[in-house]
Amino acid sequence: MSSFPTDFHYKKHNEPQGTQGTYAEKTSSKLVFKSMVTGHTVTFKAFLTEYSQKMDTTWNTEQVFGRMDPLATFQGTRRSISLAWSIPAGFLAEAKNNALMVNGLVAMLYPGYSKSNIEVDGTTVTTASSIAKPPLMKIKFANLITSSGSKSGDGLLGYVDGFSINPDLEMGMLIDGDKQYFKVINISCNFNVLHQHDVGFDSDGEWLDGEGYKDWIFGDSDG
Repeated sequence: MSSFPTDFHYKKHNEPQGTQGTYAEKTSSKLVFKSMVTGHTVTFKAFLTEYSQKMDTTWNTEQVFGRMDPLATFQGTRRSISLAWSIPAGFLAEAKNNALMVNGLVAMLYPGYSKSNIEVDGTTVTTASSIAKPPLMKIKFANLITSSGSKSGDGLLGYVDGFSINPDLEMGMLIDGDKQYFKVINISCNFNVLHQHDVGFDSDGEWLDGEGYKDWIFGDSDG
């Protein structure tokens, strides 16, 4: 049985169409997903079509007799990032590689299982018995999606609600014998960030992570 690949990467080559890849390398315009289950990565040329961040605070409210306003107790702040991007293919080999990258990306939605051996008709069979690792992942895109503080430069840790994969049928297909490959694939997701350090202020009104706030949302460490 072949081992699972550790790296799914956009196609690099010396043909004229390769200028997209060269641009991505020189400008860090790469959208990188990393599985916390296997450690494998999927790297796309970042043709972003949607990018937005949302911060939601959660409060527990209780209406008390005689008060106009409810009593509100703060519970926490959640951060999420909505992303959408396109994966174009200018030639057949790139279209095939794009399909493989999508497979590697979707694989990140599945957990890691612990193994156990059972006997079936005198044969030992290895089965997945219980979840050992949840399908967490990290995402990085230049300075716009990155970690801050002591882990500055690393990807953000979190989980996605799922991936929406929508090939652009109007752009057509590339044919290889009896197989067809999409010229353009559009993908979108909602990424829920898991904080890896305390976020907020101390009793002196100072940011808990020192100057980590400069690298926080948009990674502007030079600000």
